[in-house]
Amino acid sequence: MSASSTNPTSPTPTSRTLTATCHCSAITLTFPIPTKPLVECHCSICRRYSVLWAQFPSSDVQITGETEFYVWGDKDLQFHRCKVCGCVTHWMPREGLREEHGVVSVNCRMLEMGELEGLEVRVSGGPKK
Repeated sequence: MSASSTNPTSPTPTSRTLTATCHCSAITLTFPIPTKPLVECHCSICRRYSVLWAQFPSSDVQITGETEFYVWGDKDLQFHRCKVCGCVTHWMPREGLREEHGVVSVNCRMLEMGELEGLEVRVSGGPKK
């Protein structure tokens, strides 16, 4: 499935925001500097993606470029990736749940290494054995 992920109402980059890109730079994500620890999720899908999530109100995140997404299980979340290089860039609730939940989680592994330095990371539990 593919989606155009441009959010034209979001703020433009400032010194109080970060800008991340996928490997080929076709997708750009601009969002506030995280104030909570990034989440290294170890659920069955996130550990395979090796992501570091930061969650924000959708109005605080600007995403440009065309993505495609993957859904699984109850299909409530869309995991978006670049159509060119395949990097997982963010997740968001599926259509029909976006208004209710109003959040986007950005994969902070799309930031440059220097921008990740100093950001706290919290490891969340994975599946029970």
